[in-house]
Amino acid sequence: MFQFKQFLILQDKTPMKVCTDACLFGAWVPIENTNTILDIGTGTGLLALMAAQRSSAHITAIEPDGQTYHQAQENVTASSWHQRILLVHQSLEEYVLSNQLKSFDTILCNPPFFSNSIISLDRRKAAALHQTTLTHETLAKGIQQLLSPTGQAFVLTSVYETKRLLEACNKEALQASVVLEIWATPIKYIRTVVLVQKKTILSQVEKMIIKSEDNTYTDLFKKILQPYYLHF
Repeated sequence: MFQFKQFLILQDKTPMKVCTDACLFGAWVPIENTNTILDIGTGTGLLALMAAQRSSAHITAIEPDGQTYHQAQENVTASSWHQRILLVHQSLEEYVLSNQLKSFDTILCNPPFFSNSIISLDRRKAAALHQTTLTHETLAKGIQQLLSPTGQAFVLTSVYETKRLLEACNKEALQASVVLEIWATPIKYIRTVVLVQKKTILSQVEKMIIKSEDNTYTDLFKKILQPYYLHF
């Protein structure tokens, strides 16, 4: 389990555990003034709970894997914000078909990172890590259908998959660009956050370094995670 300042994440039933880059993503995304949020592939419910802590938004969190969905239920039910978080046991494609008239101000997604790599023999872990179920194309189509005309979608992805994500968004007539570079150290670039909109984007690229050369957390990283991490 992973204890945050205001909520607890149980993760014994899910193949994907709490990780630093996902926590940074959840703490960084600008959601304070949004009214409705969709978390695509919520996993343990981490991003939904982080968003609930620092916003008053109504949050819908979808998760296709049965055991992981029940794990998210445990975590959300035990939180102070369970009345604002709706968990849905569906894939993105299923959710799009059953919610054709609903749109969201903000969409969050931490999708599977890998498209061209050796797939795990563990079916659930493979679905969480590899694009066997949620491809860039499926994600882009879902965002096009579920994002409000003035809304914003934020996707955390691997530096190796960023180009493919941008291309998939472009095919769906979406405007997409990198807004955050995540560096594990000053010389190790690991993740990007892509902003997706239906209108022209005017955005700047920010850079976040998690640890300095001496292996200590940077001041900026600690500042952003301070509302969540117990030891900051």
